[in-house]
Amino acid sequence: MEVPATVATQVAKICRMKPSSHKGQNGKVMLIGGSDLFHAASRWSLDVVSAMVDMVFYSSVPENNELIREAKKNFWDGVIVPRGQIENYIEEADVVLIGPGMERASRQFSISNLQFTKPTSEE
Repeated sequence: MEVPATVATQVAKICRMKPSSHKGQNGKVMLIGGSDLFHAASRWSLDVVSAMVDMVFYSSVPENNELIREAKKNFWDGVIVPRGQIENYIEEADVVLIGPGMERASRQFSISNLQFTKPTSEE
């Protein structure tokens, strides 16, 4: 299967970490996802994101958090955050990814009370 030219163009724009960069220069991502039903989607997202940035704050349901804790030998560039402590870490993140693996009808997590106050690059 051939990759469409538009996709190939966008992939080519992805910045790679420079070998000379130092911790913190390549960004931090808060990843909120997963559910009791879906485990793999948040794990796959974690694997991809952790290869692109310096730090990932990962938060899921307790079962998924434990699976990631057990796999910690392959996940060095991040912190596992219980859902009740997300607000303690979210301000440090440059980007917040919400949703991979969360059930559509789930009421396990609500973003309505989160405050996003970090200034954008335009400010």
